[in-house]
Amino acid sequence: MNAEDMKFTGDEIAKLLQTKAISKVDHIPQVSSSLFVVRNTGKPRLIINLSRLNKSLDCPRFKYEDLALVSRIISPVGWLAKYDMKSGYHHIGIHPEHQIAELRPTPERLSKTLKTLYFLKNKPCPTPRDRLKLTGQLSSLWLVLGAKGSLFTKNIYKIVCAFSLLDSGILMPEEKNDLSILEKILCNPLSKSLLPPLKVFTFSTDASAIALGVVSKTGLTFSRPLTTEEARESSTYRELLGVQFGILCFVNDVRGSEIHVFTDNQNIIPIIRKGSMVLKLNLLAIEIHEKLLNLSASVIPHWIPREENKLADAASRFPDSDDWSIMQHVFAKVNQKLGPADIDRFASCLNKKLCRFNSIVPSPGTEAVDAFTQDWNGSVNYCVPPINLLFSTVSFVLKHKCPAIIGFPFWPALPIMPLLLNKDGNWKPIIKDIFRIPKGEVFLIPGSDREKRLIMIAQLNPGKTIPPEEIEACLMAGLSEATKKTYTSEFAKFGSWRDSLSREFEISDEELLPLYLMTVARESRSKAATVTAALSFFGKKNAFPNVVVSPSPLLNLVNKGISKKAPPVRHKEQVNTEELLSFFPLARSSDKFESRIGTLVVLLFSDFLRPNEALSLLKSNLIFGKENLEVKIIHSKANQNGSPEKVFISRLNDDRCPVKILEDWLLKMDKSIYVFPSFSGADRPWSYDAALKELKSTIAKLGIKKNITLHSFRGSAATAAVEAGCSEAELDRGCRWKSSSSKKSYVQSSSKSTKNVSSILGNI
Repeated sequence: MNAEDMKFTGDEIAKLLQTKAISKVDHIPQVSSSLFVVRNTGKPRLIINLSRLNKSLDCPRFKYEDLALVSRIISPVGWLAKYDMKSGYHHIGIHPEHQIAELRPTPERLSKTLKTLYFLKNKPCPTPRDRLKLTGQLSSLWLVLGAKGSLFTKNIYKIVCAFSLLDSGILMPEEKNDLSILEKILCNPLSKSLLPPLKVFTFSTDASAIALGVVSKTGLTFSRPLTTEEARESSTYRELLGVQFGILCFVNDVRGSEIHVFTDNQNIIPIIRKGSMVLKLNLLAIEIHEKLLNLSASVIPHWIPREENKLADAASRFPDSDDWSIMQHVFAKVNQKLGPADIDRFASCLNKKLCRFNSIVPSPGTEAVDAFTQDWNGSVNYCVPPINLLFSTVSFVLKHKCPAIIGFPFWPALPIMPLLLNKDGNWKPIIKDIFRIPKGEVFLIPGSDREKRLIMIAQLNPGKTIPPEEIEACLMAGLSEATKKTYTSEFAKFGSWRDSLSREFEISDEELLPLYLMTVARESRSKAATVTAALSFFGKKNAFPNVVVSPSPLLNLVNKGISKKAPPVRHKEQVNTEELLSFFPLARSSDKFESRIGTLVVLLFSDFLRPNEALSLLKSNLIFGKENLEVKIIHSKANQNGSPEKVFISRLNDDRCPVKILEDWLLKMDKSIYVFPSFSGADRPWSYDAALKELKSTIAKLGIKKNITLHSFRGSAATAAVEAGCSEAELDRGCRWKSSSSKKSYVQSSSKSTKNVSSILGNI
């Protein structure tokens, strides 16, 4: 919406508030983009489209704007209601005697549809026409079937499109399964209630690259790791899995309910409502609706912005601290001595030790969620429960007298010990045998936490990898907190760009990245912006080890293309000698504000310092000598966690000596631990933004009409050093460049800075 429309919208909203046609609320019940400005006749009109909120209303194919037209449609015994269009849309109550509680198909239509289905199901080689006949019958029932009808018709269309590949047109197993589900739907009482639901349940869902997370409206949270196969699927498939996972987690709460699912993925909304032409997505949607059918429930999906889905997002990213399992060779020994076990009672699809297993949350392949609801007799039960379920497990086994292999740490303070040990410290007769794992032996495997898995590999291979305790430091070494924030911010920009695209087919984030980088490269004059955008995508592996991405083969080509089409290097705005010298009197000023900015500029120039390096300096980082000043840089762009870097400033024999200027400045600031403190009261360093603001004010007073920043003095010093004949190696040691490309933006090319190169023929 442009500025003119924004103003018009604001004025109209003010008028509507004044006439009490609308009112303010102190909360947001639902996100809905409902305001539009149209100019069909030149005059702007504000349209408030409330169709997203009025889910039960169906828009007519023509407008009842002409009273003459309406009078021909309404029967003589009918009635008409009139209302003000400017005040929004009003629900008009219908007399209770005229209300119909639900919609039902006519017996004839339902019978005809079932007859077509049975014919298709029993015919040896049905033709495309036979299949399409059923889709027509399903479409005629859309008022009561809703999304379910669309899901099955899409699957039939897929089969018809691939008909030439079918073997004589016989029904495939997938088709037979679909027809069986459809038969079950049609044979159940088929109706759609027009009354508000008696029971509503709400939850939010999200899916990361490693796990699914769901959060109910009451704050109840569940998550489970993705299998290797699930993690390879598209983000839309994972988000749809999240919806299915939420329904399974809250199965007792959603029974007989209208379920409202909130997600930040726009793609899954239409898939749940009407299916998808992508077979995998459509089959998963059918599974969801089949489960809803068994629960006598329905689902209404809603999109919300990512910022409002933080709880579900966090649930999908937190590694499960209880996701551990016994190493396979250790389990084999345990099972050989104490087993054989029949079922793993506390497991997931990732860490199960036996084909049969129960899980704490819904997991692919599980026989049951909540092992304590099952009959444990008749099986040897393998149990390695989380610590918080250990007492319940032992109590359950003792109460029901069922055979079990229980794994637990031998801690004397555990509450289960009185249940298992006699007063003399020996095992009670109920314990038939034990298997001890020697103290210090590695026997546990982390599940979904990839960083812990790397640490485990390092523990198992001493001498062949870096020490386990160094892994986390290595993963984080290249990243400061500011860099992590940058990655997160840039990744959010990619997400917003991706969500704004019109996509008629499924495409992964990794496939989209090359197109995004090309777009960034076109819109930015700096190659660094493109590199940052790429790093924000793949650098998240380092900042957040649980984020898994795989590069597209196109990325290498894109990178080469961007390099060849890169715009000219943008040099930092630099100062000349006269402009630099104007800061020296400020450094000696009795005014502490002038002295601070003057001293900072002198230090930035004389020591090639980055602004943040100078601003964060402690007095303890400075060592004054007779010939020079040694400055210790604790953290820099090129060195986040390594040993401090040392840089030196030589003393001069005139009044421009930077070391003497700094010594005089520190005498004025004897009460602070910082070289450049803030004057706001608390002892803290001067912030970059405040220093830049002070610099802008100062250059305006000095009459310098350049866009000078705090980085300009480092670049000016580097250029001056090259012009003075400083070797490249010495310049690199002094400036400590992060990369060769960053050096290009600081050192300007001129006749002086390239005099040895430009006069090369004179040396031959």
